[in-house]
Amino acid sequence: MPSTHTKAGLLAAIAMFAFSAAPIAPASAQQTTAKPIIGACMGCLHKYTQADIIKLLKDEGYGSVHAGKRGLVLFKANGESMGVKVTKSSSLVFLYLYGKMPLPLESLNKWNLKSIYSKAVRSSKGSNILRATLPGGGGLSKKNVVVMTKLFTHYLAPQFVKFYRAEMAAAKN
Repeated sequence: MPSTHTKAGLLAAIAMFAFSAAPIAPASAQQTTAKPIIGACMGCLHKYTQADIIKLLKDEGYGSVHAGKRGLVLFKANGESMGVKVTKSSSLVFLYLYGKMPLPLESLNKWNLKSIYSKAVRSSKGSNILRATLPGGGGLSKKNVVVMTKLFTHYLAPQFVKFYRAEMAAAKN
């Protein structure tokens, strides 16, 4: 069995051969170069529409997926109603309304100081809204959307529920 040093040398030699044996395409005047995006290929990025999000959520097994107004997609995760809004800039804004009583502003600020992935706000009607944004200016990969959806539905929303209950219990005392 070769030593680690020999393996590394062998791998380096194979890589050098692969790069030297690869044909180099001639540059044409009409050819444009794409700016590389770290961690994603240009063909993998997509500007999602409301219909795309509906299909993706259904494919991922979320329940009661349907279109709402102004680019909003409503769905159920873990028995809770949530939403994803597709913005004009192709970003996705995840939304979750929770609680019958509005949290005190100090509590909302407390959540916002500790959470880097989401923000809690109060609507004009007094509802507590948890928001998380996935910026999509240049497009998003399917993996980006799936991972963010799971982060929001399986981690952020349940953490917000626990936070809400603790803050409301502390406010009663």
